[in-house]
Amino acid sequence: MPAVIASFKIHDAKLSPAPRILSFSYILLLYLNSIIFYHLNKLTYSYYEQ
Repeated sequence: MPAVIASFKIHDAKLSPAPRILSFSYILLLYLNSIIFYHLNKLTYSYYEQ
């Protein structure tokens, strides 16, 4: 994960502030998606284990 962030920082250094904010929000969305899917999977597994 730190490598991905570092590559984004290198990439963002060449960009203006607007795309930098966009890429940051994109990473945030991916992070939130992974959390949501993780909790959904836990819910479905606990449902089927009953």
